[in-house]
Amino acid sequence: MSLDHFTSFDGTRIAVHSAGEGRPVILLHGLFSSAQMNWIKWGHDARLAAAGFRVIMPDFRVHGD
Repeated sequence: MSLDHFTSFDGTRIAVHSAGEGRPVILLHGLFSSAQMNWIKWGHDARLAAAGFRVIMPDFRVHGD
């Protein structure tokens, strides 16, 4: 798994977690949560990556990393 950041149009740094290779699937976390809490902690990202997907998990503003 990797963790990257990009800078939004307004200068906010936004974290994007990713894992695996293949067809992309984007996982969006819920309110008051993060990619770590919703997807990584419970292994959902690892299972999808093992099934041949590229898993992309952005953290929303003021959530997560």
